[in-house]
Amino acid sequence: MSDATPVKPTDLPVPPTVSTEGLPEYEPLTPELVEDEAIRGDFVMKWAVILLAVLLGCTVIAETSTLVHVKTGQYLAGHGFLPPAKDVFSYTAVDRPWINLSWLFDLISSVAFGLGSFVGLSVFKALLAGVAFGLVAHTSRPGISTWWGSICAALAVLAAQPRFTAQPEVVTLIGIAACLWLLHRWLWNASSSQVWMLIPVCVAWSNLDNHAWWGPFLLLLYGCGEYLGQCVGRPGVDSPQRRTTLWMVIGGCWLGMLVNPFLWHSWLAPFAQFGTFYPAMAAYAPMYLESRTLTTAAPWIMQPVVMASAAVLFLTAGVLLVINRKRLDFGHVLMFFGAAVPAILAVHEVAAAAIVFCIVATVNGQAWYAATSTRQYSTETRALMFSRGGRAVTVLVLFSLALLFTVGRLRPVGTGTVGLGLDPELDGSIKSYETVLKDSIDDRPFNFRMEQGDLLIWVGQKPFIDQRLDLYAGPPETSLLTLFQRLRVALSPKQQGLRQSAEDVKFWKQEFQRFNITHCLPRIGGNNPDYKTFDDLLRSRDWQFCRLGSATAVFYRNDLPTPELKAFLAKNQYDFGDAVFKTEADLLPPRAGWAQLPTFYQRYIWKTNARPSPEVREARHLISLASIAGARGFGLAYQAIRRAQEGLSKNQNDAAAYQVLGQAYLTLLNLESQGRTDTELGQFRYLQAVQALNLGLIASPDNPDVHQLLFQLYSTSKRADLALREVTAFYDWLSALDMRDPTVENAQIQQIERAGQEMDRISKYLLQVEAEAKKLPKEVQAQPFQMAMFYYRNGMAQKALELLQPADDVVSQPPQIMALRSELLMEAGRVEEAYELAGQLEGLSQQVQFQDWQRPRVLTLLANAEYTLAAQLWTRQAQDEELKGAAGVLRSLIPRNFGAMGKPWPLTLTEPAIQYFYTTPISTSNLNLFAALVYLEAGQVKRATEYFRLVLTQNPNHAERALVAFYIEKLTGQWVDYVPPADRVPIEFSPE
Repeated sequence: MSDATPVKPTDLPVPPTVSTEGLPEYEPLTPELVEDEAIRGDFVMKWAVILLAVLLGCTVIAETSTLVHVKTGQYLAGHGFLPPAKDVFSYTAVDRPWINLSWLFDLISSVAFGLGSFVGLSVFKALLAGVAFGLVAHTSRPGISTWWGSICAALAVLAAQPRFTAQPEVVTLIGIAACLWLLHRWLWNASSSQVWMLIPVCVAWSNLDNHAWWGPFLLLLYGCGEYLGQCVGRPGVDSPQRRTTLWMVIGGCWLGMLVNPFLWHSWLAPFAQFGTFYPAMAAYAPMYLESRTLTTAAPWIMQPVVMASAAVLFLTAGVLLVINRKRLDFGHVLMFFGAAVPAILAVHEVAAAAIVFCIVATVNGQAWYAATSTRQYSTETRALMFSRGGRAVTVLVLFSLALLFTVGRLRPVGTGTVGLGLDPELDGSIKSYETVLKDSIDDRPFNFRMEQGDLLIWVGQKPFIDQRLDLYAGPPETSLLTLFQRLRVALSPKQQGLRQSAEDVKFWKQEFQRFNITHCLPRIGGNNPDYKTFDDLLRSRDWQFCRLGSATAVFYRNDLPTPELKAFLAKNQYDFGDAVFKTEADLLPPRAGWAQLPTFYQRYIWKTNARPSPEVREARHLISLASIAGARGFGLAYQAIRRAQEGLSKNQNDAAAYQVLGQAYLTLLNLESQGRTDTELGQFRYLQAVQALNLGLIASPDNPDVHQLLFQLYSTSKRADLALREVTAFYDWLSALDMRDPTVENAQIQQIERAGQEMDRISKYLLQVEAEAKKLPKEVQAQPFQMAMFYYRNGMAQKALELLQPADDVVSQPPQIMALRSELLMEAGRVEEAYELAGQLEGLSQQVQFQDWQRPRVLTLLANAEYTLAAQLWTRQAQDEELKGAAGVLRSLIPRNFGAMGKPWPLTLTEPAIQYFYTTPISTSNLNLFAALVYLEAGQVKRATEYFRLVLTQNPNHAERALVAFYIEKLTGQWVDYVPPADRVPIEFSPE
């Protein structure tokens, strides 16, 4: 037997009890498990904040100043890496020192651009935002839950969101977060030497960002607060040796800022920013929020989420400093108030201050919690609901913030949309500048806005000024900004409500001669195109309009005697759209679908930036130019139509494109028919404009400009009930506005009063029509068609349409009613319904031999840009009418006896002959005229020329002969007599 001690059954390990399903039984919940859950939840929330920052940084590149940083980095990489002493990009500041404290960031951003173009820049800035808030989220007291810190960090993400750009301002966030993270790790770890890392951080920061002063400034504030705390017996540092180390590090950080190519200028950076840059920005670009103070209303109105988040952090940090006063670190107090001062002085500094508020609130909240709470986890229901439920709600809130940002509800005004790469609008602007400046006579244009200067630098041109305002600022007598402002007013006094004087002309010519400026670029892109400057230059005798793009136009001086410039101007003279009459265009395919109303998701959840494409922006400029070009507006209007149709071929829901189309047809209505809608041609243009504008309202139902245009059209065509519909919508829009500016408020009140007066006037007229309808005989009132015609003739198209609504099947109605309904649907804006009904009418007409189906069918085809089919229908109808007339004549040539009651044979030939030789040419020439206009709109100039000529061949005395002759002259260059042969007076000269 063995000497080993026998093992008792009770000493054997007991296997876990297994349930009948083969799974372990439920493990009892303990405080330790609750604590583990809380730690994992805090970890998730911390990284959720970091991912939120990365997501908010994943936006397209939309800031023009980013282009200057990349271009600067490319220049440095090709010229020895060190920054130049003087400016190399402008032609006005070439002799001025260029203090580029962010030169190293420019180099790095150019590398990111070289590796991944604009997509690389988007990823680059998103990662930098993640790094900044990774440091913020990890700045917390050891051994204490980080839940509260994650909440504060999420608020800081929202407050700092506008600074998530591919510019040095994102380095400001990283630098502040890194300094405070290293400082607090050293404060909470007695054996740590990480505080010395602050010196290399400040050295690197001073070469990356002109806001590097924030780091030493905050450290100095903390040091002063520490000294104050020591004096009152409440030091933040626990030993004299460590206090000495702190001051040595603070001094080393300030000295480290001198380790850059510009030496002490890094110390002077805050004075340059608050004393030069922000005042200059406020004076010359007041619409920029970055230069505003927090005492103005604009930041709170335009960026409510950003400002509210920063305000909440400020209040929270202040309250916690008071609550935690027994354990107060005076360094935190001075940092708190010190960070608030720059934020109050300039909105641009709010993001930096928000990070300081966040960390002050986090560490003081944790200190108060550690001192007042047992920090023991419990399995009680109430404690579990707080721990589990609270963390779950926090994660859901973070997810909601990410979702709201993604769908556009939390994006501040002026920032890029979610995505990677270059903003489409900025991309279009770059291409526009490249196009209009191609083969330019020199590279020294005068730009009217700072952002234009950034774009000029990107495309290889030299600006007068750009957004590096500190480079151009200075005393009034030498300030290039002051000179720039004076030149803008002298060139375009209409912007200031003034008239140009002889002194203005003399001044700008003298300064342009000094800088050798030959051309200028008015800004006509963006949401507020500068058409006033464009109009001033266009009307001036000193400037010649040469080229037009989607974002700018170029004007050259024509008062200079240089042969080179004269030759250039002769070669590049703008033809005001005449090229459209000589250029054969490719046929665009019919649109993929109709404009659709915004869905609930689009209207209330996904906030889309309805920015038009470059083609549509250029079309806007063309139609605006057509409105002031007089008789030269024909070509511009057709060119605008083509560009708008190109935009719609890419996006059939582009509301701006439909608006341009409506304006272009309205322009043609005024040019071709003097605004009259009681002619066939005027009615044709009227229905085209009405359909286009109503499709625009479908895509953008709340567009007040379209409501105004439709009201104008309906009023001109005496469609009272439709005009009332539009003026009521405009009135409702005006009434819903909340204007703070007194001048805008007064203008709004005047508009509301005028709209209300129009509503009253039209309503009274409609009541009169209704009263007249009640006086009609009862047998007439019982006939829907007759009543519909009564209302239609009296300007109530919508009422007529209601009476003609089919009872059951559409096809069961007579074709005459279907044709009328189709046109009424067009006028009422139900274009897609009109299109479908006209298609059914076309099929029905072949069964019942109804001849008048082509007009509604063609008009609805044109609404969908089906040009070829529309023109073919009209030309086919013209051919059918001519064949029908010829057949009538041929049948009447056969001698036949019609009996005693009939006419004898020779007389039976008279009526068909008159019909064929006199009536048929009028109708066929009208149809061919419309076919020619359709071909011209489609860009098929050869076919258009053929049919215009055919009009005059068929009917030399056509009522629109002058218009047809004008188009033939534009298309071929050949003069055609505008006077019809019937109106010409022959003059005979007798021999002397």
